[in-house]
Amino acid sequence: MKKIITLLSIFLLTITSCNKDDDNAEQTILLKKIINIEGSNTQTGIINYNGNKISEIIYSDDQKFVYTYTGDLITKIIAYEGGTIVSTIDYTYENNNLRGSVQNYTSKSNGVSTNRKLRTVYTPKSDGTILEERFSTDPNTTIETKTANNIYTFTNGNLTKEIDTYTDFNGTINTTIKVTYIYEYDNKKNPSSTAIGLNKIEFSDTSSLNNIIKRTISSESTTDGIHFTSQPDQTRNYILSYDANNFLKERKYNETNSNNTPATFITQYFYE
Repeated sequence: MKKIITLLSIFLLTITSCNKDDDNAEQTILLKKIINIEGSNTQTGIINYNGNKISEIIYSDDQKFVYTYTGDLITKIIAYEGGTIVSTIDYTYENNNLRGSVQNYTSKSNGVSTNRKLRTVYTPKSDGTILEERFSTDPNTTIETKTANNIYTFTNGNLTKEIDTYTDFNGTINTTIKVTYIYEYDNKKNPSSTAIGLNKIEFSDTSSLNNIIKRTISSESTTDGIHFTSQPDQTRNYILSYDANNFLKERKYNETNSNNTPATFITQYFYE
């Protein structure tokens, strides 16, 4: 349960515009297409803009994400699958900083669709970190329950540490799981770092200033406040390649996929 809001997190890597200096004049280069490759599976995404603001992202698997701005702030994202709305996220701000979001989405189980609601609150802390609290509403009882408590640490425009804490309910046994992510970066500009409004709504390596080169995960859990377990660190190293203008051209890593078999994950970037 890294993120319940995976619908947003999955495609944020693909949203972008980039800048370069040419004889002291700034020229904007926009990412127009991305290709995600996992073995024989390929997904293509086309990104459309209104100026430097994202208007929509259209994927080859019939997914589409439509953006609404208020000024330079993203205030709504609507996700479609097969032409049907499956998720709507509304964002609220205070002094141009994100303070909350509400996601209404549809989940399916055994062919039955259920409308659900996820509310998120963001609070800046005195040590410079940002606290994210997630609340989920039971569609049957309308009772809201806190499901996650996450802390984000930023250094020089990059998300360098993330601590996610959530509770897994299994009958009468409650297990609290704490997952810590450590991120390391190169010194080149991330394709998504200059997309207008993006870094306001997504705290992740994909919207950081530079490109991630290493991610380390450690986890621990407590069951009913008594039993404690700790998992060994898991490290993912990214292999990056760049074009002649030092824009990210390809990112790949090797990891076990959902079928528990070794796989290579590749993302390719195409600009205009």
